[in-house]
Formats: sequence, C-alpha cells, structure tokens
Amino acid sequence: MADFVFNVSRLLGQQPGAQRAEAVEAPCAVMKVPELIKPVLGTARMTRIENAILVSGNMRSTVRVPCARCDCDVDVDVEFELADQFVPVGSDLSEENQQYLADCWRLDKRHNLDLIEVLAEGVVSAIPPFAACDQGCRVSELEEETSGPRIDPRFEPLYKIRQDMFPKDLKDEG
Repeated sequence: MADFVFNVSRLLGQQPGAQRAEAVEAPCAVMKVPELIKPVLGTARMTRIENAILVSGNMRSTVRVPCARCDCDVDVDVEFELADQFVPVGSDLSEENQQYLADCWRLDKRHNLDLIEVLAEGVVSAIPPFAACDQGCRVSELEEETSGPRIDPRFEPLYKIRQDMFPKDLKDEG
C-alpha cells in the first residue's frame, strides 16, 4: 500500500482510545496540487474513537509560489496539522448521526484510510497568500508603473482643473 493509505480494520475492532502511528509520505505526482515540489512528509497518529478513527499529526512539505514583490518563483516550506475523522462506509445514517457524519471523511469498504485528499487540502490551506523572496528583490516593473495614484479616466479633466487651481493641496496628499 502507498505511504498515505492505511488499513485500519484492526484498529476499528479495538476499544476507543487505542492508537497507532504511521509514517506518511505522499509524492507530488498523486497530490493534484500544482505548487507542490516535494513530497508531503510527517507522522499520522490514528486513534480509535466512539464512531470513527481520529487522524492527527504534523505534516510538512515545500511549495513553489510567485514572490509577491518581484513575481519570481520562491520555494516556501509549509507545515500543517491534521485533525480529521474517518468513519466506516456502513456507519449508522440515522438523523442523529447525519450531522456528525457530514464533517467526516469516509473509509473505503475494506477499511482503508486514504489521506490523499486530507493532505492536499492541508497543503493548499498552508500556502502563504503573499510569499516573498528571502533576499531583497526588486519590485516588478508593472508595480512601479502603477504605484502612483490612479485616476479614473473619466475624471482626468476634473483632476487637471483641480491641479491648476490648487497645486499645493495635491502635493501634500501624495
């Protein structure tokens, strides 16, 4: 089995509180996350709880994203925590349990716990929204061109009139 799919049938047969730890290694090729450049690594702790298996652990990897300042590619280490529940396929679907089960992942018919979707979700949520180069980088030319105050083209004639009438006010605003 892959290093991100685990059979938990034995754990399901044990009492709540039983635990098992497994090393996780999910290669980039199966993750469907284009920014990912290194495999996702970590340790998953699987704990038997009342109606499910709780998977917890710390995962890490590296993603390649554009720098927010210069738009060059930057490799960023990402880290995220797992805290997800997996329920067996045949779980009781009474109205009481439907709300609870809606937030859980499903085991397959053979009681295999597949972490690939959970890991992909964790990587995507850990990608920083504004990554920046470690070294000082130059601001992109596009940003330099647009860094001044932008004026709606419809209001340019009014802006020019205001500039002629109150030149000092506009210098203080900038």
